[in-house]
Amino acid sequence: MRYGASACGVTNTALRRIRSFACGVVGEMRGRSTFARTALAGYDVGSLMATDPIVQWAKAVWDRLVPSTDRKDSWKRAMVDVATAQRPFQAVVGPAGAMIASALRIGWKVPSPHHLQTANGTTISLYEVAPRDVQLLAIRDLVHLEAKSSSLTTRIGGPPDLVPLKDFLRKKRSPKVAEALRALGEGGWWTQARMYEAGMDGVDSNVCQVCHDQVGTLYHRCCGCPGLKDLEEKAKGCEEVLDKARSALNCDDSLFNTGIPLLQEPGRPPGLVTRWCGGKVVDDPTFTGEVFSDGSVVGGCRKGDERAGWAVVKVDDEGMVIFGVYGTCPDFFPTSLRAELWGVLQALRHAMPPVTIWVDNAGVVDGFGRGRSWCVDSARPAADLWCLVWDKVDDLGGEGIKVVKTKGHATKADVEAGRSTWWHQAGNEHADHFAKRGSALAEDLASTKVSRDGYRLAKKWYQWLEVLICNWPKDTQRRATKARGSRLKRRMRRPASGTDTGEIGRASCRERV
Repeated sequence: MRYGASACGVTNTALRRIRSFACGVVGEMRGRSTFARTALAGYDVGSLMATDPIVQWAKAVWDRLVPSTDRKDSWKRAMVDVATAQRPFQAVVGPAGAMIASALRIGWKVPSPHHLQTANGTTISLYEVAPRDVQLLAIRDLVHLEAKSSSLTTRIGGPPDLVPLKDFLRKKRSPKVAEALRALGEGGWWTQARMYEAGMDGVDSNVCQVCHDQVGTLYHRCCGCPGLKDLEEKAKGCEEVLDKARSALNCDDSLFNTGIPLLQEPGRPPGLVTRWCGGKVVDDPTFTGEVFSDGSVVGGCRKGDERAGWAVVKVDDEGMVIFGVYGTCPDFFPTSLRAELWGVLQALRHAMPPVTIWVDNAGVVDGFGRGRSWCVDSARPAADLWCLVWDKVDDLGGEGIKVVKTKGHATKADVEAGRSTWWHQAGNEHADHFAKRGSALAEDLASTKVSRDGYRLAKKWYQWLEVLICNWPKDTQRRATKARGSRLKRRMRRPASGTDTGEIGRASCRERV
């Protein structure tokens, strides 16, 4: 399906048709959100096709596949023909035009053949940022743009953030729970109040059919009905999130009223900051001999909200730190591999061969074994950092530099079994300690606490909804399959798989939550 996308691009109409087809394979839409279905699926071929021209151009620049003069000439022609066109994709005649039209679609600018400017003003050098990171940035901005224009935005009062729900559904859930939560994210939960407002035949009241006292909204269903008392005793660990949902401060939160939190704008990563450490005073803090390097990533959040740090330490014969350096990872999307490579890079920047760097990441050791060409290829993760590392190795002469694997987080049992030594254990623990201080420093400089807390709160809320789905009695009127008005009647005539009429699960289509 992606054939030709990198050369000609994909128009908006073609993207809509592709996504509609992909969503239809999963099940009938019946008015649900296409954006939500593709987001919860975790794989959106439309996003890949929309960003493919940008990624392929980034690869051409990174791998030097096309002479710079040819790239510049094609960029100039495309800027005249495509960037000024009222319908950019109609003016596309080659890869440069497809790249520019695709960038304009997500709100980016193309100031030069080898620079891109994102919607928030961040400038990306295609010589310095690896194509994989360019793709992640493009998809992130595309998702934010489409979230703001989705049908859910009007219903919940802002762009939806479906990442917590998608991550929650990654773990194995019962078919009933998985179908119900997907339907919630797609806008397919029908409460008594919503069915009454839609004018469904057989629905003559908006009052909850369990307590017969209050309006049957989603908030009432999930945390306001007196019928929840017995269920709360079964839901261990959900007391905190229920207290927050019922508090005056959070009762109007979109998460508790619609089941979906609002999307927040992505923050900027911290800059590169270094700190020296150690318990001994040295005249020349240069790494030579044997040193230990490590990286640390604080995860448990949305992709891009992670904060990471690195560290390099030199220890004496007694396993005590002589001196070292630690700092932050200035990455848009930190990973454990990138954090480890930042540590190795900083070790080389302050090294004098011969030097042996002990790391606990097999990917770093494997990369050094395969050589420069393999590491810096555009298909490799962290190719930009690998390029900096190999440049520094060349600057140092390439001789007398070793990167060796040591067991990470070794225990006393590992030492006794010969899988590590007490000296390597001590060195790795010191490097790990200061790497965590580096990630803490990154969080202090560019905090993602609000986003991280919101992510964790949403996952706790879905944990409570899992209990609710499995045990909640019928709170809607029994027959709710027709609606006043021909258009709405056609939409509600047959329920799609899941909860189009408040019904949970394919296996038990008659059981309402």
